[in-house]
Amino acid sequence: MATTFPIRICIGLIHNDKKRYKYIRPLLGWLKQSLSDRFDIELIEVGEQPEEVGHPISMAVARKFLLWRLNRDWIRYKRMKPRNILLDLLILARRLILTVINRGEECRRSAIDSYVTDKHIRIWGQFLETKADFLICFEDDVVFKEDSVSRLKLFLKGITDYKGEPVYLDLAGGCSPDVLKVTSLEYKKDKNRKYYKKPVTNTACCYMISRPAVKIFFYNLLKSPGLRLISIDWLLNKLFILSIPQHKYLCYHADPPIFAHGSVSGSYSSWL
Repeated sequence: MATTFPIRICIGLIHNDKKRYKYIRPLLGWLKQSLSDRFDIELIEVGEQPEEVGHPISMAVARKFLLWRLNRDWIRYKRMKPRNILLDLLILARRLILTVINRGEECRRSAIDSYVTDKHIRIWGQFLETKADFLICFEDDVVFKEDSVSRLKLFLKGITDYKGEPVYLDLAGGCSPDVLKVTSLEYKKDKNRKYYKKPVTNTACCYMISRPAVKIFFYNLLKSPGLRLISIDWLLNKLFILSIPQHKYLCYHADPPIFAHGSVSGSYSSWL
């Protein structure tokens, strides 16, 4: 008779590169096997995307404006003071002018960002269809360390207690603390984790998210579909900003990261 576990976890893979896929797919199979003694595990994937065609310049410009506004919201969310509005408007004007001047590259980058974001949203939808409790989402530039599997198993200890609650856990990091500037939201730290009063992401290279959190995300995406244009890390932070007044999340980051972010460490070049 099959063993029934209290928690079901999906391992999700977002991919776009054959070389990266060849490396990571067997490792995710190994991870699934390693976690199967404690959890019901299922693997899901999203890889297909349209031919790369740059966005219209009007969309690239609108996206720059959206990101500018989001950055001001993000600074306030971190309990920091935004730049003087007049200075910030000058910065916005410069960015918009440069976007028009470099329209070829900017329109291409805008489209690629939206493709990657779309894959994350699609894998969230697949995850909801599985009825699983948690999703561990990997982009294909994740690099396993020698102790990644053993550390992840330790990291998941006690996760059963948070079934049915909004949860966001960052597993791979990427940006340095000097870039993120989220120390004002940190309230506790131990040898493996940094805990945050409000949810924050680093990059979306590898993260764990709960079923209730994904439902909250879709609710806000249906209210604000234009958010699908922005990159996935900014989208996550915007969804946190929108939902934190009504919802309390459990959020902590693996410190040091359990997995390496290959596009940051130099193991891979960025999709962009």
